[in-house]
Amino acid sequence: MQNIVLEPFFHRGEECIAIRFSHSAALTGVIKCLHRSRWSRTHTCWYIPCTRDACVKLLKAIEGLAVVNLEQLKVYLQQRKAVLPATPQRMPAQTAKMIIEYPLNTENLLALTAFRNRLVLKGYSPNTIRNYCNEFHQLLRLMGARCVNDLSKDQVLSYLLWLLETKGCSETKVHTAVNALKFYFEKVMGREKEFYDLPRPKKPFKLPAILAEEEIMSVITQISNLKHKAMIMAGYSAGLRVSEIIGLKPGNIDSKRMMIHIQAAKGKKDRMVP
Repeated sequence: MQNIVLEPFFHRGEECIAIRFSHSAALTGVIKCLHRSRWSRTHTCWYIPCTRDACVKLLKAIEGLAVVNLEQLKVYLQQRKAVLPATPQRMPAQTAKMIIEYPLNTENLLALTAFRNRLVLKGYSPNTIRNYCNEFHQLLRLMGARCVNDLSKDQVLSYLLWLLETKGCSETKVHTAVNALKFYFEKVMGREKEFYDLPRPKKPFKLPAILAEEEIMSVITQISNLKHKAMIMAGYSAGLRVSEIIGLKPGNIDSKRMMIHIQAAKGKKDRMVP
């Protein structure tokens, strides 16, 4: 009986499953007839989309014809679940490549899951959860076989210095990394207050580029779509964030008082704006 190995790989902007086996006309014929199965000249293998439905159909089609090795695929899906849990999201190519080439060990995988769960329980916004998890995930990838729980404060400081000097990261990114690491060691692991005094690089103070009223009007008058024009004008006149403009509903607009009710804005706070 033939042996088939299912491997995760990223191809043409999509997560895929490579189907690797020794030449077999019978197996090739079965796989070729599967819905959405394709041949990759680059990777010299047949492949299907990395979805449950496609995988189930493949396993049913080759049942009795081959022994299937799913170990590599299982490891990838485990890692993926920790990085992008719950809602289905498009996996960035760089993240997929990192998961395949540098999988987390069991302890660090559990640490990432506990980290994300605690952020969710604390009611942090989706953007904050994503940013913190990205920073924590980057550190975990560098750990190799070592457990993140064994890091000392001096080693954390060395990592932050590496981000600034070697990687050339911005002060804002390092601030986010500090926040993420403090949250894990203090809130998840329950370490003492030694981590409260992690140094933060000084952020540069930059003045924003401000457009004149005539320049704003020139932009607005060239928008032909009425909905888009209303969104831009409301955002400019009321000083709204993009997310606040997108979340506006007709019921949020009080025409009698000429006020807009912004609900669950940054920090989950409501406010009224003229």
